[in-house]
Amino acid sequence: MSEAGEGALLQAGLKVASRDDRFADTTGAGAMLVAHPPLLLRRGALRRLGAPPHGERQGQSSGWPPSRQIISLRLTCQLSSGTADDVVQAVINRVHAAWPSACTIVLDLRHTRAIDDDARRALQTVQDMLAQDQSRLRLAHPAAEARAALTVDGPLGAISPADVHGSLREALLAAHASLPGPALVTSAIRRLLTEPPELLSLP
Repeated sequence: MSEAGEGALLQAGLKVASRDDRFADTTGAGAMLVAHPPLLLRRGALRRLGAPPHGERQGQSSGWPPSRQIISLRLTCQLSSGTADDVVQAVINRVHAAWPSACTIVLDLRHTRAIDDDARRALQTVQDMLAQDQSRLRLAHPAAEARAALTVDGPLGAISPADVHGSLREALLAAHASLPGPALVTSAIRRLLTEPPELLSLP
């Protein structure tokens, strides 16, 4: 084979390898699961996430599964000892209702003035539940003191500072940037950044 022909084959091979590398787990997060103590809040309604509703399992096309989505939520009440269980359940219910399934939940906590142990425990419960399906929880709060309190180590460990943001927009941009592939700002991303978050209210 001529040198020109060999060069063309090599270039083709590099392009294929480059495309495949987009899906490689370079962070090591997929190679190790961190064990946590049992959840301290209600778990009766927890189930495996990511499974489609029964009726939608029929007629799956070659494009299956669909792309997972980023869900933006704003808690309309304070997260405290009195609301912690209900907040966990409300987030769980919203995640269960999502189709396609969520890769990231962004939760805006601006209405929670102070972050205490009960608030952290509730958020870590949601975080652990999402991690079971390789999903991620990102938190947004405008107050630096509240953000610092969110990352304090507690009985279930600590929330990573990388998952705590100063604004909803910042959290959404970080969630988009963490997705596989080039972080292109598409019309869907612009819409996600400009539309108000879903309001998460308690019964």
